[in-house]
Amino acid sequence: MDLFLFCCVLIFCALPQECLPNEIGSQSCSQVEDNKMMDTVEVLEVNQKELLNGAFYTKVSHKRKPIVIRNSLMNTWPAFHFWDRQYITKKLPSVLAYKQAAPDRVFTTFHDNKPLEPFLLEKRWEDYNIKHNVSIDAVFEKSKDTSEDDFFYFSSDVTLLAEGGWDSIEEELSPISPLFVDNEGIQVNLWAGRKGIITASHFDASWNFFGQLHGLKRFTLAPPDSEFINPYPCLHPHIGHAQEENITSTLGVLTVDVKRGDLLIVPPFWWHRVETLEDNTISVNAWSDAPAYQLLHEAYDLPIPLESSWKFDKMVAAVQALILIVTDGVNVNGDAPWSKEGFVRRLVRRRWDNLVTQNSINLPSVEEDAQMFKVACSKSQIEVIDREIMTHKMTKVIKLFQNMHISVIEICLSNYIERILFAVFGVEKVYPFLRYCFS
Repeated sequence: MDLFLFCCVLIFCALPQECLPNEIGSQSCSQVEDNKMMDTVEVLEVNQKELLNGAFYTKVSHKRKPIVIRNSLMNTWPAFHFWDRQYITKKLPSVLAYKQAAPDRVFTTFHDNKPLEPFLLEKRWEDYNIKHNVSIDAVFEKSKDTSEDDFFYFSSDVTLLAEGGWDSIEEELSPISPLFVDNEGIQVNLWAGRKGIITASHFDASWNFFGQLHGLKRFTLAPPDSEFINPYPCLHPHIGHAQEENITSTLGVLTVDVKRGDLLIVPPFWWHRVETLEDNTISVNAWSDAPAYQLLHEAYDLPIPLESSWKFDKMVAAVQALILIVTDGVNVNGDAPWSKEGFVRRLVRRRWDNLVTQNSINLPSVEEDAQMFKVACSKSQIEVIDREIMTHKMTKVIKLFQNMHISVIEICLSNYIERILFAVFGVEKVYPFLRYCFS
């Protein structure tokens, strides 16, 4: 019987630079004279007739590049006109906030129950996920009553705040539905913080409309397929994050200061690092699922053509064949970024080698597993696998990846392969298999 692949939900696209037609309010990609940091990001002024038109925001988002929209529907929100620190303090006198002690001011997501968590040598859940009950004043500025320089960062799903007693919050952020590009994965969030807070480089598998109500934030952004960014494996608690904070001064990186009244579109899977530049900063963003996120989960739900009764050597050969069939099938034209290096070798170099060699993770049996896979993969059992049958059974999976935007395929396909190996061999053997069966 086929071995089905059941994968956990992920947490979680760039096109050529071009201007939108003038009829939907483009400024013809002109530079922004009042903000030197914005001269690489297109800015749109919304025509009044398009102000509440969801089709306008969807069309703009489908350019798949960061764009700042001004005079948007956000300017019609009651929240835009009367939300400030005093009002937020009245509604939320105390909050549960994440904390980073100075000099560390970088906030990073650490996801629960990821398979690699027990093997981490340096990081633990409690280093990232403990929330502290503090006054909202401690969130908005450094406390004057203490010498400590702790940073507190508050974020919450607006729906939860409404359920918790802020009954009017959704009305105060209305209308917001035109910002939902898709009907799935809808979530609106409130963010509050002070000068100095940094959100580590990461991507979201969502359309992200980020609105600035008060204060100033700096976004540093890079396309999903940026060669210089090495993602964490999807089995790691830092899934969706970059392993190094290196997107601040590299060719192809965009930097934009988002000020009051700006609505920034962060396309799906675009890397972004966010720094809060002023105290009393209040932001709201709207998420909805990206197409690739949905396609990836469709792929997860499909069975893989492996038999649980197969002996180890045959299973190794079959998984080798399956990975080659999928990666070659997706790269049917032979022009993908990984064509020269090879998909798996590139995956290992970008996601795994540094973690293992720099002792960020401890795989206790890695040497024994390496020897085991070297022997198994050297037997050329792959030749006994009926590739024609396997290719036929993987056709649906291949088509799902082919239907993704080209810039996000590598991220999503890497996640898919890692999940297969986790399901078949267990988390400890994912790296040895990848490293020694495709060297």
